[in-house]
Amino acid sequence: MDKKGQKETESGIRPVQPEGKEKAAGIRPDQPEGKEKAAGIRPVPSEGKEKQASIYTIARKTGYSAATVSRALSRPDRVSEKTLRIIKEAAAGCGFEKRSYRTARAPEARKPTGYYLMSVPNPENPFYGQIIEGAVSAASSYGCRIYVDYTLFAERSASGITRIPDLGSFDGMILMTAIEDEELLHLKEDLPLIQCSEYNEHLTGISAVSIDDVASERKAAEHIISSGAKDIAYVSCPLSMRYAKRRLRGFEEACRAHGISVPSHRIIVLPQASYTAALDAAHRLLGSPDRPEAVVCSSDIYAIACLRAAKTINISIPEDLLVIGFDDIPMACMTELSLTTIRQPRFRLGFAAFETLYLEIRNPEIKKQRILLPTELIIRETTGLRRSP
Repeated sequence: MDKKGQKETESGIRPVQPEGKEKAAGIRPDQPEGKEKAAGIRPVPSEGKEKQASIYTIARKTGYSAATVSRALSRPDRVSEKTLRIIKEAAAGCGFEKRSYRTARAPEARKPTGYYLMSVPNPENPFYGQIIEGAVSAASSYGCRIYVDYTLFAERSASGITRIPDLGSFDGMILMTAIEDEELLHLKEDLPLIQCSEYNEHLTGISAVSIDDVASERKAAEHIISSGAKDIAYVSCPLSMRYAKRRLRGFEEACRAHGISVPSHRIIVLPQASYTAALDAAHRLLGSPDRPEAVVCSSDIYAIACLRAAKTINISIPEDLLVIGFDDIPMACMTELSLTTIRQPRFRLGFAAFETLYLEIRNPEIKKQRILLPTELIIRETTGLRRSP
């Protein structure tokens, strides 16, 4: 890879472009030099190589977040007088020169570029693959291109967005990362966007394409309950993820509706969303003398970890333990016992997210909407052989 391509990869931005109709959802990390320049993508400078003062310089000097610094410099009415004074003094002291992409792309002068940004939380999570493919397919049908970034919102803040000097080169953004309400509203004023999968349910001024997490997890729990299990554990990713809270709510609602009490030690909230964390938790849960009859997981990854732990401990599935996941990722059918799960329409999520955003940008009068696509219970071997008493 040449130096230009290497820097682009280090910035966390990966262009996605279909090769043809038969490869409409393909991902190509390299772009011809001319196209790359047209998109306005430049590598993000590391902190030790800044050639001029930036909002990160000011953030380090003042102790405020980069998002707060950005807000103070662009919308001073949104911060306190004390905060504004401290930031302005620091900016003057380090010779900061404000750069604004809004000036370059004021609404009245905005011309479509055909480039869209897609922020994805975790490149290692197989859940996102088909969503990206759907968005790419939709973009291709409108003659557009998508750039995927995995680094912008690592701290659940919009501050990462300022690390792209030419953000104004993008027409809009598909946001799949959970960030706080205030940060999301701030970002929305800078760039047209839509939320996909993860969304802030109390905000109505931003469109979102997702699923009904509560109803879907309720459906999963009811399947387990109908199979005869009463002692049920739940494995969840960190509750900082909004969908995790909704799915836990759906599980608890189903249990209450059937008169099943779930003690607090049966609710396992992982410290991080990873297979390793889930495997450790599964070994502790299933290795205890009072192991549960069933485990409902908020992700297929965690369910697969439970299957692995059960095999290690010589627990028979589904005779001695029922396991159900969520998402229906490809690996759900690749385990030794195929996994019962809730299928998300992942390709459709990505396709609908791009198409909705594209049409909203070109028709500003369109009302913002929340689109919740249906899910499906897929019954496989990890619950299929269990019968009600």
